[in-house]
Amino acid sequence: MKRKTLTVAVLPLFLAGCFGSAEDGTPTAVPTPSAASSSSTHEPLEPGDVYVDVDDSQGEGDYAGALEDVVNSSCVDNGEVWTGSGTLSNSSGQDADYRVWVAFIDPDGETTGLVQDNVDGVAPGETGDYSASMPNPGGGTLTCVLRVERRVAA
Repeated sequence: MKRKTLTVAVLPLFLAGCFGSAEDGTPTAVPTPSAASSSSTHEPLEPGDVYVDVDDSQGEGDYAGALEDVVNSSCVDNGEVWTGSGTLSNSSGQDADYRVWVAFIDPDGETTGLVQDNVDGVAPGETGDYSASMPNPGGGTLTCVLRVERRVAA
């Protein structure tokens, strides 16, 4: 499936409870930002826009919640781009494919972005890295909230 990038003036993202593990439904916030040093390839956001870069709908496929497989994560701003990134450790007994959605949440609790990254073919007990970036919308510190799903590798 081809990756689609949209900037939308109004997008109803109902995130309450959807970024936790599918097993427990608990949302999980990633620590707040520190400086990073990557360059921007994103266009700036206009006030009120929501940045969306996703491949798949949540709930499509035979994925199960795997938030517990996140072994480290960060949410950083380099002044131009916010990036949510981290490492996954495959806790299953089979090669696994992951879908990771990073929701970027502003200080008022509003979603400013939703970005998906796929990490495929992680062997049992091995790790894989995810990274999801969006343009800095301005207006303060963002929090990254994760939804992580795992399935047996295709």
